Amino acid sequence: MIIIVRDIYNHKAAYTVKDTDTIEVLKAMIEFRIGISKFSQRLIYRGQMLEDERKICHYNIKDHSYVDLCFRQVC
Repeated sequence: MIIIVRDIYNHKAAYTVKDTDTIEVLKAMIEFRIGISKFSQRLIYRGQMLEDERKICHYNIKDHSYVDLCFRQVC
């Protein structure tokens, strides 16, 4: 399946994942592609912050859905 990640500047990138992948796997893909540490990422789907250990299917995310990417400062 494809998930489209949209950042605060409305830049979009598509990621191919399995619905059994964890959110942490998706964050690792984002880190590899754009260089933002997975520890600095916050992924939000339908107003809900996604937890690293949960699987994509837990959130009922469908093919070609948008997930919003926010950043936080890591100390």
